[in-house]
Amino acid sequence: MRPFFEALANELPIWRDFWLVCLFTGARGGNVASMAWRELDLTQSLWFIPGEKMKNGKPQVVALVPPVLAILKSREVGRGSEYVFNRANAHIIDPRKSWARVVKRSGLENLRPHDLRRSLGSWQALAGASMAIIGASLGHRDLKSTQVYARLQTDPVRQSITGAVQAMEAAGNVIDVVAPKKPRKGKSSPAKET
Repeated sequence: MRPFFEALANELPIWRDFWLVCLFTGARGGNVASMAWRELDLTQSLWFIPGEKMKNGKPQVVALVPPVLAILKSREVGRGSEYVFNRANAHIIDPRKSWARVVKRSGLENLRPHDLRRSLGSWQALAGASMAIIGASLGHRDLKSTQVYARLQTDPVRQSITGAVQAMEAAGNVIDVVAPKKPRKGKSSPAKET
């Protein structure tokens, strides 16, 4: 986790935030890229992904943990688009250049964006989460699930995700990755947007 977080700290803010939200929610990259403000309830710390955006066609309620809320609140300042991760009033689409930069900087091999989703589930398993909780976290829903109990289902999911995220942060010895301090004069700054 440490080389990955260190590589992210030097990434463009929009992409740094995007990859952290992918990792800390376990959501698919396409869903994170098209995350709309109207889908978020920051008061309840929930993200409601409509069924048409989901691979299985079923809506998903994602529990948002404190690092994700901090990212979203920082992106909300001066928002001018319906999308959280926006460029020219549309959502971001192609993260390949950013991913290549992060992987190169981290020195990690054979790392794919989908591995972020797998990482959350793996860290939850290491923390002792049940398969049902991990499945709910990743949107692997049983057809018998009912949306009426979404709030009740998100509490144990949020606890599990919070524990996994805290373990990842501790493993990566993360300090100020979500909102890094401004570089001092004479220090190099993050890469310019291309």
